[in-house]
Amino acid sequence: MKAVWLYLLAACGDSASDPAQPVRVTITAGEMPRVGVVVVFEDAHRLVETVTDADGVALAYVDDAAITAIDPFVDPTEEPFEHDVYTTIGANAGESLVFYTPSGITSNKTMTILAPDYPNGNEYTIDSQCVSTQIPEDHRVQFLGCRGQQDLLVNAYELAGPPQGSIVRDAVPIVDGATVDLRGESYRPLLPMRLELSNVPPSVTSIGFAGMLRSGTPIQFVLEGAAVIDNNRQWAAVGTRSDIGTRDAVLELALMQSFTPFQSLSIWGPWEDAREDASTLLLPIDTPAYDFLAHAFTWSVADPRDYITGHFRCTRGTDRWTWRFIGPAPSDGIALPRLPGDLGKYMPTSTDACSPSLDFTRVTNGYDAIRSRAWSGDARFYVNGDRGRAVTQRALSY
Repeated sequence: MKAVWLYLLAACGDSASDPAQPVRVTITAGEMPRVGVVVVFEDAHRLVETVTDADGVALAYVDDAAITAIDPFVDPTEEPFEHDVYTTIGANAGESLVFYTPSGITSNKTMTILAPDYPNGNEYTIDSQCVSTQIPEDHRVQFLGCRGQQDLLVNAYELAGPPQGSIVRDAVPIVDGATVDLRGESYRPLLPMRLELSNVPPSVTSIGFAGMLRSGTPIQFVLEGAAVIDNNRQWAAVGTRSDIGTRDAVLELALMQSFTPFQSLSIWGPWEDAREDASTLLLPIDTPAYDFLAHAFTWSVADPRDYITGHFRCTRGTDRWTWRFIGPAPSDGIALPRLPGDLGKYMPTSTDACSPSLDFTRVTNGYDAIRSRAWSGDARFYVNGDRGRAVTQRALSY
């Protein structure tokens, strides 16, 4: 029987009927559901502490709630060296949140990939959401944490240069021992690609860039080239991409200050040359502060961002833990949930040695469009819709 602890938070005289639909959490590692993971659901009227069932599922009838999972990817029968806490703030009734990690030996599969020879080609690589590696001489490639079907990208290289051509195979079932024979297909040639950014701030010392194939959930690197900031603070990246037809792309720029990323731009949609004005990116923000008594971050910003992501890495004596969180980003701050009972030990205090990090993001379609995928194992969970952009600013980092 699943244990459920319900704490009523409403004051005397308050009454709040349960939402018609629950918030559902599904936790998976590789192909295996995580059983017995402690999950805390908290809204303005209820605090429910429960554990995941045999399917890795936990649910509670809450709304506009903070959902916290304790050690979701750790075997509950083992005592980890360092604990992990994950929180999503602002989940609405009826939402389904996905917590996923590709780790787990049962999720590893080995497949044979047969790529056609390319004239003068001396190296072949394969990319998907769960593999990015050179195809070895025996053609056996290990896929880590893959589920269901994956779109595969194979690139052919000459010496140490950029890829000379690519092959994409859609919806390949990832089955241990299977063979994927691409030898009847032809490599697509390269096309020119250009990214431009004007009005680069003087504080920017360098800019990193990448172009990726957006193919459903998987995103694979396919752009290579060179970048420069000229004396007029105009920046350009000239590179190449594979002729992969009408597939969409994700283009990323990382603006560096003293070689530390402090602002990034992601654009997704049809694969085409991109031009952006740095003056349209996020404005400076006051340095956020954390109030240990209120368990809340405070800041001040004129135009609110859509969401924040952050973490605490804390040490208290021999105990170590990391608390990762995502939540809405109003103009003045956000409070973290208060964990009940013994779980309160994960609440950072002023006497703990904690290193916080906090990022602000503005994204197409807002926080509601991306919240359910925040812990899905996809680093670019913010990509949503046919076309859009996300701008992220590092506001606090130690």
